[in-house]
Amino acid sequence: MAWRLEQELDEENEYLIRYGGEEFLYIGIGVDRQEAAMKGNQFNKVIRELIIGPSEQDPRSITISIGICSRFPAEGQPYTDYIAEADQALYAAKNGGRDRWVAV
Repeated sequence: MAWRLEQELDEENEYLIRYGGEEFLYIGIGVDRQEAAMKGNQFNKVIRELIIGPSEQDPRSITISIGICSRFPAEGQPYTDYIAEADQALYAAKNGGRDRWVAV
């Protein structure tokens, strides 16, 4: 799954990092809120279309939930604040029915 998502990244400005057991941190340098939302939609679509399972005749579907924090860093504010905001958005997406993204 991570390998497939990485195929959607701009290698110069975007990063996908495993953060926690089943969580990933996406960093898009110069990515505004609208672009981040588009990226969230793209990630959801890519994962929905993956064929997981023993064969194409016996596919298993999976989905992802995405939390987005998109804003310019404030001087002196620790990066952990942005991660915490994205994490809160992630849980809002999960609680909203999964297979979706939420931006803060």
